[in-house]
Amino acid sequence: SRPSFYQRGYDHRWQRTRRRFLRGHPTCERCGAPAQDVHHLDGLGPLGPRGHDPANLQALCHSCHSRITNEGMPKRTRPPEQHPGLL
Repeated sequence: SRPSFYQRGYDHRWQRTRRRFLRGHPTCERCGAPAQDVHHLDGLGPLGPRGHDPANLQALCHSCHSRITNEGMPKRTRPPEQHPGLL
């Protein structure tokens, strides 16, 4: 099963980093709406080597963050079914 949010590094330290970053970057860097989320540019999250480095962070509104996150996620598809004659 997937590690919990806390186990993936989104702990109290991350909450402080996130709040501090959003105070300095209050608008979405993509569309200009109020920023609510902080995106890791390297995709590694807070446990990555640059997880709390402001140069690796991007302020985004929730909509833009969801769009970016979903683009980077592998698409979940069912494996192709074997033809019964090939089993």
